[in-house]
Order: sequence, then C-alpha cells, then structure tokens
Amino acid sequence: MKCVRNFKSLFQKKNENREYKVKNIIWQQNPKWKNKHLGYSYIESIGNSGCAISSIAGIVNIATGCEFNPLQMNELFKQHNGFYGAIVRWNTLEIIFPRIKFEYSKSFVDQEMDMELVKLPCILAVDYNPDTSVYDRHYVLATDWSFDEQKDIKIIDPYHGDKALLLERYGNKWSLERAIYQVVKYHI
Repeated sequence: MKCVRNFKSLFQKKNENREYKVKNIIWQQNPKWKNKHLGYSYIESIGNSGCAISSIAGIVNIATGCEFNPLQMNELFKQHNGFYGAIVRWNTLEIIFPRIKFEYSKSFVDQEMDMELVKLPCILAVDYNPDTSVYDRHYVLATDWSFDEQKDIKIIDPYHGDKALLLERYGNKWSLERAIYQVVKYHI
C-alpha cells in the first residue's frame, strides 16, 4: 500500500472535511488477487464476487489518500470479522478506520429509490445484466454527477476496471431511480 500520510494516523479518529479525489482505478480482475478467496468463502473469489470489497477500497483511497487494493481490504475485513461468508458487513469499515463513518445502506428492490440518498462518493448496487429478468447484484463506486446529455452518475466499475456512466452501462433505458438498487454511504 502506498500512502502519502502516516499510516498510523489513519486509524485515529479525526473530524476534518476534505475534498475527495480518485487516484487509481480498482480492478477486481487483477491477476495479483482475482483468484484469492473472498472473505470466509472457499468458493467465491475477489475476481468473481469482489465488487463490494473493491468499491470499499475505493472509498478508503478517497478518504485517506492511500492506495489500498481489494486484497488488502479483504484481509483487513477478515481480521475484523467483516464478512458473512463472502458477504461484506458494511459497518466493519468504521471499526478499521474510525474516521470513516458508516452512515446507511438502503435497498430499493422492486421500487424506485430516493435520489436524495445519493450523496457522493458512495457505493451503489446495480443489476450487472439489466437485459435479463434475474437481478445480478453488482457494486460500483459512484464518484460524481454527469449532466452532459442526461442526468447520470460517473462510476468506477471494479469488474471492468474502468470509469463509466451508470446509465450507459447498467441503465437499460431506465432512470437513475430505477437502475440503482442499493446505496451504501460512508461519511469520509
């Protein structure tokens, strides 16, 4: 992990407002960690199911100025009982980094979400394959708004390892309110 700040200070509580910047894109398919077990699972790997822990690494990187990767976050979460099998316990992050406060996780399956809850940066759950009737949950890191042709959200997609617009990639001609299934927000 590269870090511009004293690593020890990241674990101390501090109240300061900072603007956030995304330095590097997190890619869960990186050969260095894509085959590593996710959480306590012996079936799921970071490469096939690590979008949530990869997005959390992005939140930490924005908040701290450091460069954590999904494997490092996976190990930190395991050390702090941060998984149910391969499912992330969202509030574990504030145990590891007390300055990053878990605010909420709101789900909107079969209903339109409340756009007031989308305060950036945050983690969003979308349907990975919106062209099918099955809900394929996928987490992305939302970093900014886009108002080019329509209101959209700029995302970092950990599965593809790139930046994209949420509606272009996962909208399936839906509105933002319909394309987002869950909002996970941390105060950074």
